[in-house]
Amino acid sequence: MNFYSYGKLLITGEYLVLDGAEAFALPLSCGQSLNYKEIDNNLIKWTSYDMNNHIWFNTIIDNDKLEIIESSDYSVSKKLNKILKSIRNHNSNFLKKNGCEIKTKLNFDKEWGLGSSSTLISNLSSLANVDPYIILNETFGGSGYDIACSRVNYPLIYSLKKGKRLIQKTKFNPPFIDNLFFIYLNKKQDSRGEILNYSKLKVSNSDIEKVSSISKKISITNNQKQFNSLLDSHEQILSSILKRMTVKSELFSDFEGSIKNLGAWGGDFILSSSEFNPSKYFIDKGFNKVFTFKEMVNSTNFDYL
Repeated sequence: MNFYSYGKLLITGEYLVLDGAEAFALPLSCGQSLNYKEIDNNLIKWTSYDMNNHIWFNTIIDNDKLEIIESSDYSVSKKLNKILKSIRNHNSNFLKKNGCEIKTKLNFDKEWGLGSSSTLISNLSSLANVDPYIILNETFGGSGYDIACSRVNYPLIYSLKKGKRLIQKTKFNPPFIDNLFFIYLNKKQDSRGEILNYSKLKVSNSDIEKVSSISKKISITNNQKQFNSLLDSHEQILSSILKRMTVKSELFSDFEGSIKNLGAWGGDFILSSSEFNPSKYFIDKGFNKVFTFKEMVNSTNFDYL
């Protein structure tokens, strides 16, 4: 049995999506696969491959008690076990009747923050036929937008309203799409720690409404100047709430165009929008992972094109 889930990028609504703001998110062309095969013993033999097809993690788990027998990295095994136990709480037969070999493969760097955990939860939940949002809540937490992205091939507006998820299909194919680039900031941000820090802050309904409005406008605009203005406005709102400098002010103040943090501030990816190819600019500053929009998102996968 084979399963595949898409990675994700949160374009707008970071942090505030937890408080009901509407967020604009994109499923990516990259993701994670999972292959399941039954074997004749009482073990779960697990092997994880990275984007270069090298084994980065393996473990052997007793499938009856879900106890770790061997592991190349016990901290990773403990996180995996937490997911497996959560799933078994909702499907008592999950990986229990037979032994199995499970192989996972990422086709993006696991340090990039593009959804190595959410795609794993999505794939395992599909294997077990359980609700991935419940498993996410019981393990890593978060809004669930990453789970939503893992299972669709279209841009979406995601929100939590009175405890219920609202997922609205939208379109994003502006004429300036070739002027949009994603740049990796050379470090992975601790999203859980960032969420914890954010939870201590006070956020006004006005800010939530402003971000929701930006999310909807930015997903449909065909004007790059308006798009850039919306990016800048979003950055200023979050800067004021978080009491932190925008990434452009901090690192790229001389950039001719707009730059926006994506997801938890301080790491992972940023989005740039300008009238020129910014690759040399960012590479000269030491940021060598520069991707076009279509390289990351591969919008040809979107089912409306």
